[in-house]
Amino acid sequence: MGPVILLSVLLSWNGTHAGDRVLPSDSHLFANFGSAIAIEGQRALIGSRSASDALHPTGTRTGAVYAFEFVDNAWVETQILRSSDGMEFDQFGWSIDMEGDVAVIGAPGVDGTDDDTGAAYIFRHNGSQWEEEGRLTSFFHPGVPVVEEDRVDRFGAAVSISGNVIMIPVTSRDIGNSEGVGAVYVFRYSDSTNQWDQEARLIASDGGQWDSFGSGAQVVGNFALIGAAGASESGRAYGFRYNGSTWNEIQMFDLDPIPTVTQDVGGVISISGNVALLNKYDRNFIHPNELHVYRRIGTQWQEEQILTAPNGLGTESFGFCAEVSGDVIVASAFRHEGAGGEETGGAYLYHHDGVEWVLEKQLIDRHGSEGDWLGTSVALDDGKVLLGATGWLADHGAAFFFHNPLELDVSNQDPGLGEEIEFTVTGGLPLKPTIFALVELDGTRRFDILSTAQFDDQGEWRASLITPVDLLGAVIRFQSFGIYHPGRAGESLWETVRLQ
Repeated sequence: MGPVILLSVLLSWNGTHAGDRVLPSDSHLFANFGSAIAIEGQRALIGSRSASDALHPTGTRTGAVYAFEFVDNAWVETQILRSSDGMEFDQFGWSIDMEGDVAVIGAPGVDGTDDDTGAAYIFRHNGSQWEEEGRLTSFFHPGVPVVEEDRVDRFGAAVSISGNVIMIPVTSRDIGNSEGVGAVYVFRYSDSTNQWDQEARLIASDGGQWDSFGSGAQVVGNFALIGAAGASESGRAYGFRYNGSTWNEIQMFDLDPIPTVTQDVGGVISISGNVALLNKYDRNFIHPNELHVYRRIGTQWQEEQILTAPNGLGTESFGFCAEVSGDVIVASAFRHEGAGGEETGGAYLYHHDGVEWVLEKQLIDRHGSEGDWLGTSVALDDGKVLLGATGWLADHGAAFFFHNPLELDVSNQDPGLGEEIEFTVTGGLPLKPTIFALVELDGTRRFDILSTAQFDDQGEWRASLITPVDLLGAVIRFQSFGIYHPGRAGESLWETVRLQ
C-alpha cells in the first residue's frame, strides 16, 4: 500500500505560509495597511488609513485603499484607490464595506466646518477598474430634519452597505441640547438620478445624553440593527425595519441584563442574512470579552449564543472585530500571544452545526512576530478569510488570506479486485460543486473526470469506485477539487492507493 498523501494547494485554516501574505506596492512605515478590509468573490479591498501619497503635495497620511483580484491562483494588486479631494490626515480607508460592484470607504479625518468632520466615498467597479461615484457627508439635505453638522463627527468611521442602501453612524451627534446622543444616516441610490441621496437620520426612541447611538450599525435588506454603547449600564441595541417609505424602530433590547462594571458594549459589528454579531469588551483587559450571536426570527432579534475567548482570558481582545457569513463566524484576537511573542494576533473560526456555533480552527501566522496585531480587521466571504495585521513590520501593515481546506478520506486502503473504494470529501461549502478525478496511473499523468457533484448541506460529498481487474498491482492517484468560484479550483487534495 502506498502512503497517504494530503496536499493543500492553497493555504489552510490552520495557519499561513509564504505567499499568503499580501503587501501594498508602495508599502511604507506607519501606513497601517490592513486597517480595514472587505472581500467578495475574487475581489478584495484593503485599507491603509495612514498611507501617504508622495505625488500629492498635501497627501501626508491621506490614506489609501488597495484593490486586489484573484488571478492565476494568486491575489494581485490591480489598483490604488484615493479620494478625489484627499488632504492630509483624512484617514481614507479607515472603514470599508463592499457589495457587488459598489464599495463605500470611510474617511473620518476629513475636515468640514471643523477638524475631523468626516466623509465617505462611493466607488463603483465598471468591469475593469474602480471609479469614484460620489461623496457622502452628514450635511443637511432637503426633506431630512438634520441639525447643524457637528464639529467633530468623524462621519465615516464605520460604514455598512446592503443593496442600494448605505448606513453611516455618528455616535457623537448632539440631539437638541443633549450631547453625544448619536444618530445613523441612511443613504439610498436612486436609479432615476444616478445619485446617492440622504433618505433618513435614525435616532433611538429613548435616546439620551452620551448614549452613543450608532455604536455599530449594520443593514441587510430592509432590516437594520444599531448599537448604543452608552444606553443603560450594559448598552442597548435597536432593530429597525424599512416599510417601503420609512425606517421604523421595531425593537430594543439590552445586551446583558446583569451589567459587568468594567465591560462596554462595542456595538453591532456584523450582519449576514438573519444572523448578527454584537461584541462586549473589557477595556481593562481583565475579563473575557464576549461575542453575542443574535438570530432574527420574523422581525425580532433573539439572542442565540455567547462566544468567549477559548483560553478564557481577557488579554486577547477576542471579538474586537468579527464577521459572519452564512454558517461561519470569524472572530479576531489581535492581542493573542503566539510563538512570535506578545500581540502576534490571530482569529478563531466557528461554524454552525445545525444546533450551535462550534469552534473549528484558530487562524494564525506561523511566522508572526511580536506586535503584528493580526486580526485588527477581518473579512469573510464564501470560504475565504482575510485578516489585517496593521502592526506588521513597524506598522507598515500586511494582510493575510486563509482558504477553507478540504479533507479526503479513503475507506479502503487495500482494495482487492472488484472491491469498492469509497471516497469522502469533507469541509466543503454546502451546495457548491466538487470534481473527483483520476490524475495518475503507474506514474503516467492523466486526468479522467470520474464524477462531479455538489457538497451536501453538511459540506460532505461521497464517491465510490470498483477496482478494475486489469489494474492489478497498479498505483493510482485520485484528486478531489472543491470549486469556490466558477472555473477555479479553490482547494485540491491528493490520495494515493495501490490496487492489490
